[in-house]
Amino acid sequence: MTSQIVSNLTVDELKDVITSFVEEYEDKVSDARSQLRQVENLLGSLPNVNQDNPWLKMAGMHKDNPLFEEVIASIEANHQDVTDGELN
Repeated sequence: MTSQIVSNLTVDELKDVITSFVEEYEDKVSDARSQLRQVENLLGSLPNVNQDNPWLKMAGMHKDNPLFEEVIASIEANHQDVTDGELN
């Protein structure tokens, strides 16, 4: 509301405007808190990353293997051959 409109309001009308604004604000805050609780519940249901994860134990196990790049290239070439054969 502009100050010109506000200056034309009676005290009771101004109280109503303020009350309406506060109620709308409280509703939005309540909705935001509800959404926050939902997010917290979702986050709480996620598995703990610090648990022993067998995939994480294996991650990087070939990083120092000099043949690793060669094996990956072979897999990619084989995959490409299979894909090309299926398309023809």
